[in-house]
Amino acid sequence: MRRDFPAGRLGTVDEVADVVTCLLSDRASWINGTNIAVDGAQNRPSARGY
Repeated sequence: MRRDFPAGRLGTVDEVADVVTCLLSDRASWINGTNIAVDGAQNRPSARGY
């Protein structure tokens, strides 16, 4: 797993929820038209194999 994830672990539900919470808040009002990868700097398009 260290080879695929620079953090050496999978992310937690709380870590993903933090990003979602930020995007739903007023602080994200200037963010639009982008994809935000919440993948621990993984270089693959998905983690389905895990």
